[in-house]
Amino acid sequence: KPGAFRLRFQCVDGQWTQAYVEHAGPVPFDQLAAGDLAAAANHVQSGLDITAGPLVRAAYCGERRRLLIVIHHLVVDAVSWRILLDDLEAAYDGRPLAPTTTSLSAWSARLGTYAPSRAYWTALAGRELPRLPVRTQAGTNTEAEARTLRVTLDAPELIKTRAGDTLLGALGDALATWTSHDAVWVDVEGHGREDLVDELDLSRTVGWFTTVYPVVLTAGRSVMPVRGLDFGLVPDTLPPREVSFNYLGRIETATGSRFAAAPEAAGFDRAPGNARQYLLDVTARMDGAVLSVDWTYAGTRFDEQAIAAVAAGFLEALRRRLASGVEQELPLGPLQAGFLYHALDDRQDGAYLQQFVVDLDGVPDPAAFQHAWDRVLARHAALRVSFRRDDASMPVQVVARHAACPITSLDWRTTPERSWEAFLAEDRARGFDLDRAPLMRVTLVRTGARACRLLWSHHHLILDGWSLPIVLREVLTYYREAAEGIAADLPPAPDYVSYVRRLNEQDRAEAEAYWRRALAGFSQANELALSASAAANGVADGEVTGYGEAELECPEPLTAALVALAQRSRVTLNTVVQTAWALAVGVYSGQRDVVFGVTVSGRPAEIPGIEQMVGLFINTLPLRVDTSGTRPLAELLQVVQANQAGMSRHELTPLVDVHGWSAVPRSQP
Repeated sequence: KPGAFRLRFQCVDGQWTQAYVEHAGPVPFDQLAAGDLAAAANHVQSGLDITAGPLVRAAYCGERRRLLIVIHHLVVDAVSWRILLDDLEAAYDGRPLAPTTTSLSAWSARLGTYAPSRAYWTALAGRELPRLPVRTQAGTNTEAEARTLRVTLDAPELIKTRAGDTLLGALGDALATWTSHDAVWVDVEGHGREDLVDELDLSRTVGWFTTVYPVVLTAGRSVMPVRGLDFGLVPDTLPPREVSFNYLGRIETATGSRFAAAPEAAGFDRAPGNARQYLLDVTARMDGAVLSVDWTYAGTRFDEQAIAAVAAGFLEALRRRLASGVEQELPLGPLQAGFLYHALDDRQDGAYLQQFVVDLDGVPDPAAFQHAWDRVLARHAALRVSFRRDDASMPVQVVARHAACPITSLDWRTTPERSWEAFLAEDRARGFDLDRAPLMRVTLVRTGARACRLLWSHHHLILDGWSLPIVLREVLTYYREAAEGIAADLPPAPDYVSYVRRLNEQDRAEAEAYWRRALAGFSQANELALSASAAANGVADGEVTGYGEAELECPEPLTAALVALAQRSRVTLNTVVQTAWALAVGVYSGQRDVVFGVTVSGRPAEIPGIEQMVGLFINTLPLRVDTSGTRPLAELLQVVQANQAGMSRHELTPLVDVHGWSAVPRSQP
């Protein structure tokens, strides 16, 4: 029996608490006559007691082969029902139950140590709250007075999307039309089974993990900026919301299952006299390929015709979104805003276009090769994004539901005079159309009977260097599956979308305070005193006209000396190199207060699965070093390493924000 069934709830001085009892006793089990099942179901539903128990009851009608199971929502959610029905069938058949996962009590203990972000919710406090156009403000809003209108849509294409986000976007469109406001507030219900840390697994844990959190929906957009877990851990100081949305997911009965949903009503799941929290509850589910949406509204406040019109507008908005090919829209990552700005600069042809070249021993099978790349694109949302920017709103990354990797095959066996360097330059000049996914392409150039060269071109906006081997390994895995029949058997890809939403949950006020302290008093960017030949190497009249690349290889004795210095000083080799660079900038700029950019991975270890996530996560942030010589070298190294550690706690801060919090003018890089 799940531990959640032993919970009991007490209200003391206005505060509710929950605690486990040692023994919950057997589940009450009643026999029902075949008469009025609805009345009998209502009787069973009313027999729960959250203080003394039971929180679970069951009843069986043998004549009609109907089993009624009633569990209080305080101890079970939609995911839990699937677990319980699987276990019930196994127990009925005499099979062992599947192993349980992290207990509810262990999860609660871990949640008690979790530090929620308040930044997003604090920012919402100043937003205007549009009201729904009710027929009258008078009257009550009880469960008995609620009315429900159901609409359905055959939407098989919705199954392959992040359906909840797509539906929310359509709801935002419909509510915006109804209220005549571009932005509307909705309380969103989520499953709440968030990946706090890798060692917690809630996939087969029974309990109520549901989160409810407010989201501002904007007409024509579908940005879901945050997860909902944090909101339940901070005080709700926002005005009451009037609309709720809950997507239950895809409801299917396993083939051959002993249990299937019965058509009869299961009785009132809420007491008829209870006050409802919302004026309008929108609940959606997929039954196979059919979308069902229930619009439950206050019958005393709205006419059915008004709700029917909103529901029809919702379906029309959903059809438009499904036809657009857009799965969802996301805020930009920390470095993407800067990359996007420079990528749109016409003077920088090929800016941030990355090229990866590898020589292959053999010519890939065309169909298997295409299959492999397309499977990887389908697996990672970051590979299917494009970017939209207009004057009226902030830029966003748009995730396409489907994207095929463009693959071009060329045969150079009869044209050996072709220049590879010239070909790479032509490829860079092609660039990418940033509003069309995918922002990548592959070219196979056959140069001999078995010799083939692969060029993988992609925009830096979608991938960092860490991601490249992950993508290539998966392409090889799927290629072998298609060409050789070796099963890919890859684990589910970490959720890039959840990571992007987590960025918006960072405490902006805390980050601002840190960076203002770190950069206080620094107002002039370091300028290197370049030689007279600099103009011939890409700098003219202070403007960068071109870029070059120089590589310095340290001799082994020097490398060994640097490693020894790091060990003696108890710092990393990276700290030694950063300090050396700071001293060099101080010499060549003539300034002792040095600030330069350092690249960080942008992959905090506390995010589950971050090491296998594909996307652009790196960030560039300023490191400040005092090179005045007032500290011994060993002490300076310790200070630099401490500053790097402090900076790592705010490594997800966009560089454009950090620049704005400093005294360096925006006109200076």
